[in-house]
Amino acid sequence: MKVIKTMSVFTLYFWFMISLAYGQSPEGSWTGQLDVMGTKLRLNFHIQHSDGQWSATMDSPQQGATGIKVQSAEVNGQEVTLSMPSMGITYEAMCEEDSLKGTFKQGGMEFPLDMVRMDDDAVGDQSQEEMNRPQEPQPPFPYESEEVEFFNQADDIKLVGTLTIPEGEGPFPGVILITGSGPQNRNSEIFGHKPFWVIADYLTRRGIAVLRYDERGVGGSGGDFSSATSADFARDASEAVAYLAARPEVIADQTGIIGHSEGGMVGPMVAKWTDQVDFLVLLAGPGVPGHQVLLSQKEAIELAMGIDPEQVAAAQISFRDLYDLFLREDIDDDELMLKVNEKLTTLLEGMSEEQITMTQAQLLSPWMKYFIRHDPAVVLRQVTCPVLILNGGKDLQVLPDLNVPAIEAALSDGENEDYTSEIFPELNHLFQHADTGLVSEYQAIEETFAEDALDRIASWINEVTTR
Repeated sequence: MKVIKTMSVFTLYFWFMISLAYGQSPEGSWTGQLDVMGTKLRLNFHIQHSDGQWSATMDSPQQGATGIKVQSAEVNGQEVTLSMPSMGITYEAMCEEDSLKGTFKQGGMEFPLDMVRMDDDAVGDQSQEEMNRPQEPQPPFPYESEEVEFFNQADDIKLVGTLTIPEGEGPFPGVILITGSGPQNRNSEIFGHKPFWVIADYLTRRGIAVLRYDERGVGGSGGDFSSATSADFARDASEAVAYLAARPEVIADQTGIIGHSEGGMVGPMVAKWTDQVDFLVLLAGPGVPGHQVLLSQKEAIELAMGIDPEQVAAAQISFRDLYDLFLREDIDDDELMLKVNEKLTTLLEGMSEEQITMTQAQLLSPWMKYFIRHDPAVVLRQVTCPVLILNGGKDLQVLPDLNVPAIEAALSDGENEDYTSEIFPELNHLFQHADTGLVSEYQAIEETFAEDALDRIASWINEVTTR
């Protein structure tokens, strides 16, 4: 989902090791632009040296991910290496006075990435991009907006977000927004778009209170994002639902969830755990197991990019065999690591041992192992509240023809007949009107979220909450 796990734009995680040239310190803030097959992605590194130790954080401003903690930082001569082994990502560069010249690596792929120092004004302007986003909400707003915080007591995490409350006499129906994969802030920012802000603004103007929040380890929220799984995010979302339902401005038994992509998998988990979820909206949510999502998106994206169909088919067989290792019940973590390494050595023949190790670490991360093994249908069969299923016909990441029927079948098997589905033929994974549906289009499209989809969401919520 939002794939730089398989070339995902949503899921960027970084491990940093940093090298210091004599008399040339990498301490400070750096910015550069990564070109991933035509998609331009701004990255910022903030490097510090204190008490003899190096530390760093990373921002992906177009995705709204800021202040992501770096696991380790080292400086050795002029060489600079930034890395997060759990996600199989490294950045290696040479440090000069005002530049880092290097290579970004992930999953066996390499991309040049040169960076320059940011001045103080630029550090405050995280995006450094001029992009036309006509749907971005502008003041004055005809509703109340409040900064809020709530707690995941089980994991000892404070989460922060924004609650928007309609004008007029309440209480009102309420909804929380759950983001897709990768470190996401409350606006679910990507390539200068802020889809969750657009959704929140639209719904609040139509009489629905909306809570959106920074994921754990992102923005103002505590916790560690890199070690979390979808189940961890579901616990956070459960606390968000409880908080929202307890607000006096919200009707306690008219509280629901809107989840996008991975959020469309997390939402049903919360609905299964608690009776406080009164309705669900699944935006490009998966209905088949994670390994099938990964295989299908890999095939669809490669074919859309013009890769030879025979090569695509051969890769499907190889990666299906790889994912099958994760599904074996007779394999422990040590044997899984050994088998994955053997398989990757064959799949990535000709690549360096370092690249194979990085890819292995990415595949064996807690999030990926959980996602590959998770079957949304098992959870969906236990969902009893009304469900709205929306997808884009040009979605190449969560394919509608594969996932929508699976969601419908699971709900029906669980004897939940209160569901509605709709596929918007011209929309992509982000619910933008698109030409190809490829990730490379996301940034160039000025539309953030199609208004016909927004209207469908608002109309359906107002319908089910007035029954």
